[in-house]
This record gives sequence, C-alpha cells and structure tokens, in this order.
Amino acid sequence: MKGKSIEMSFAVIAGWPPSQAPIELFPDFAAFAKEKYGYDVTVRKTEAPFGELFQKIAPTLAAKSQEYNIMVSDSQWLGALAEPGWIVRADDVYAVVPELDIEPFSSLVKNTYQVYPDGSGQRWGFPQMPDTQGLFIRIDIMEQEAENYKKETGNDLPLTYDELSKLTVQDWEPIWKYFNGKNGMAATAIMQSREYEFFSCAYHPYGMPPAATSGTPPPATWWAC
Repeated sequence: MKGKSIEMSFAVIAGWPPSQAPIELFPDFAAFAKEKYGYDVTVRKTEAPFGELFQKIAPTLAAKSQEYNIMVSDSQWLGALAEPGWIVRADDVYAVVPELDIEPFSSLVKNTYQVYPDGSGQRWGFPQMPDTQGLFIRIDIMEQEAENYKKETGNDLPLTYDELSKLTVQDWEPIWKYFNGKNGMAATAIMQSREYEFFSCAYHPYGMPPAATSGTPPPATWWAC
C-alpha cells in the first residue's frame, strides 16, 4: 500500500447526521493512513434518502461493481445485503483485526443491529447509530390541564424537566389515558413513512390512540410523539 493513492467511495443516507460523521472524520483517517502506512487516500460520497438508497446501491452490488467501498445503511437491510453475499461479515473482519471487536454497552446493539439471521450470532457490519426513543411534550397544554388533572386523578401533573425525565412508560400511561380524546385531542402521534418501513419512536404500543388503531383518522392534531 505504501506510495499508492486510493479513492474510497461511501454510499450514505442523505440528511442524516450519522451518515455525515465518517465524511467529516475522513481527513483524520487520511492523515493516519499517510503517517502509519504511507499511502494517500481520498473519499467520494454518494447519498440518497432513506427510501431510495437501497435501490441506488443494490444494482451495483448485484453486478459485483466496486463502486462503493463502505455503506451507511439501515439495519433492516442486513438480510438483503448479506444473503446474496454482497457484504463482508463483520466476524471475518474481527478475525483479522481483533481490536475492532469492541464490546458494546448493551447486547441489544449486537443482536438488533448486527446479527443475521436472528439468533445465529453471525455479525454483519459495524453499529454506528442506534435508534432512539423520543417524546415531545406540549407543556402549554399540560399546564392548562394541571388543575383538572389533579381534581380527576388526585395526582399532580409533572410539568418540569426534572419531573418528566424520571417517568417510566408505566408512569405515562395514566397521563396518556387522561389526555387521550379530551377536547378532540389524541395523546400521542407516530410519524410513519409511506415509502419506507419506519416509525418515529417506540411508544406506540402504549400511547397510540384508539382512532389510530381502528384505522379511522384521528379526531384532531396529535400533539406528542
């Protein structure tokens, strides 16, 4: 490798900060490669939205093209990428470079984002960004209902960040029950994609309004996710 010049090509998800991270960090890698191994390396980026990136990269992979060296992809694509032999098993890379096999903070990282088929223990790819759960709160509505909530339930409605941040899903359930359907409101909302199988967070088993699960439109604006 010493003395050579290499161009690496990344296929990444557009508009997603974790996809941009390796591009922004690449100058550091280029300096490391030059100093330690003596070769020059540059990067070329190809990007597409979540719903389009797989269709963009799949034909080149099927044709065994070398167009892309590294892909920042969705973990849901592991099977589609692995079964045809389009990607290299992470276990094979770890066998050559053991220091890359970093113990994650939770076994869920490996089992959810790397292992395919489920339960096989075979790892593909390197986890970059796990899913996060988000809950957005209309505090103005909470404040308006605080007195009524106290009268109806006998409990104080948490209104400060310190109070809200300590709540578990079980703590939220009576709050969701109180707000759900009140004055035409629904207590939760799920952002889903028509073109791609994702939803915005994992609170839907607990907070999705009956109107949503029945297939009828919600009664009004959904304030929280």
